[in-house]
Amino acid sequence: MSIRGTLLLWLGWVLMASRQAASQYGLDIDLSNKTLQHIPPDFPSNITKLTLSYNLINISEANIVTLKNYTKLTDLYLDNNIMTILPGHTFNSLSRLRILSVSGNKISRVEPRAFAGLGRLKKLDLSQNAIRSLPPGVFANLSSLESLSLQGNSLQSLESDIVTDLVKLKHIDLMDNPWNCSYAFLQLIKNWRVQISEGARCANPTDQAGKSILDKSKSSPGSTTTEPPQNNKPSSPQTIHMTTPGHISSNNSLEKAAPDAGDAPPAGHMWKFLAGVVVTALTTALLIVCAVKSPSWHKLLFNYRHQRLCEEEPSVFATGRYSNFSLDTEQTETSAHELDAQLDDEDGFIEDRYIETGDYGDAAEA
Repeated sequence: MSIRGTLLLWLGWVLMASRQAASQYGLDIDLSNKTLQHIPPDFPSNITKLTLSYNLINISEANIVTLKNYTKLTDLYLDNNIMTILPGHTFNSLSRLRILSVSGNKISRVEPRAFAGLGRLKKLDLSQNAIRSLPPGVFANLSSLESLSLQGNSLQSLESDIVTDLVKLKHIDLMDNPWNCSYAFLQLIKNWRVQISEGARCANPTDQAGKSILDKSKSSPGSTTTEPPQNNKPSSPQTIHMTTPGHISSNNSLEKAAPDAGDAPPAGHMWKFLAGVVVTALTTALLIVCAVKSPSWHKLLFNYRHQRLCEEEPSVFATGRYSNFSLDTEQTETSAHELDAQLDDEDGFIEDRYIETGDYGDAAEA
């Protein structure tokens, strides 16, 4: 009995732990390709991810009421169903939702409050539908949205408030839509600081059909169909100016050519940098030379100041009556005592060995 009781207690503990883990981490339910027409209302209330792709579900009052039972949902996939309208307050109870996908349906109308209550939504996929226009303020509640896909719809333009409402948007997909590349639309794309997918092209006006909206937004509008109306002014003479190296373009008005960032070198003070490098190198070399030669220079200067002028032996190459003298650096300094001894002669004069006394006497008598 004790072993059976222990086993029962262990089994009960395992069941309780699994329920707690399920309630903590949530459930992931996938019912794709089941030909469901309604969202099942009998799921556990702690489900966090619900996938109902490739079914026959349409948004109705019953489905909206069923969604209110799953308030812990973070991921909801309703793609590739038969939805035609997104009514207002459809997902109002799903305040924890992070990802919502309704792509691949037949949605042609999105009501203004369709995404109300989704303040934490990060990713919204509306691609591959039949949406012709988006009402103003439809994304007003999506303050945390980072990714938006509008690919494969029938959109021709976007409201300007989409930029102010989606303050955290990082990426948007605008491909496969018949965009009307008007001046206002191109300015909106140009000033929008988000990553726009490549491949979105103009459908109108006819002279811009097939051109990328990114290229058109980067360049200044050149046709009268995309520029705002202007007052009639007399035409100025045609001028030709250089815009980029090797390329000449003409314009009807004087304008300053703005080179691309990759064509012209960045402005700077390169010559100052080079001058500083040269001065630093020369100064360093001079300091090294002074440090190496300083002992030799000091020794030479010391010997020059303390050496005495001495007589050299007459050289065999010397001619005339001139004698060669040099600085003898090997002789020692004459002391003051020796000088006094030489001065204290009998007559008080210093004898000059170069004057012959006999000759001097004969000359005096003559």
